Amino acid sequence: MLAAKLGLLLSLAAADEVELKADDGVKIAASWTKPGEAGKRPALLLVHMLGGKKEDWDGFAAAAAKAGCGVLAIDMRGHGKSENPFAKDREKKNVEKWTKDEWVNVLKDIRAAKDHLAGRADVDAKKIVLVGASIGANLSLHYAAADKDVRAVAVLSPGENYKGVSAVEAMNEYGARPFFGAASKDDPYPATSMERLVKMAKHLMKNSRMYASAGHGTKMFGNEDEPGDLTRELLEWVKAATR
Repeated sequence: MLAAKLGLLLSLAAADEVELKADDGVKIAASWTKPGEAGKRPALLLVHMLGGKKEDWDGFAAAAAKAGCGVLAIDMRGHGKSENPFAKDREKKNVEKWTKDEWVNVLKDIRAAKDHLAGRADVDAKKIVLVGASIGANLSLHYAAADKDVRAVAVLSPGENYKGVSAVEAMNEYGARPFFGAASKDDPYPATSMERLVKMAKHLMKNSRMYASAGHGTKMFGNEDEPGDLTRELLEWVKAATR
């Protein structure tokens, strides 16, 4: 047990801080965890929940790197160490009050992160997978709907519509690519939303996990019916989706 914990801490310590710039000039903080295998590897782009931060993914990122994936987790604009474009606006600096248009600007953050991954010598640009939680799930799906180079998308606790960002609309445009969804029954709206999105998915590789009382988004990690199940299931799906 001690050795496992030490190994996890060493993996987390290996994450490098990266500064990106969206095409509207907003500075985006990210952390890169290198894959545990050499050569061009698949990569995951992780997008957190409203009010969250890139560190919310630390445990999953360490496991994914150990499994051979590079991992780039970002702080969305207005979150964590990323720049808030409304820092001088008393009302709009609170992300809870952002409009749909302001949330859609996060797609620029995702684009900067995806372009960074695609340009790395240790990443297979044809095997980039987006993983998002809550509104980050909706935004990841929206980005992938427009960028057909994204290999696959996984959504944790998506909503049919969060802050005006419609996952259903994006799913209609996503096409026949692998899709993964996870949610918890004690979180009813995302649970029904996830089930609807999985039914809409057109690819044969559409996987889903529904837990009893795991909570919302990245908080599901460690609270599943069988602890560790979400990480295991998600990484098995990533491996299959990036073959």
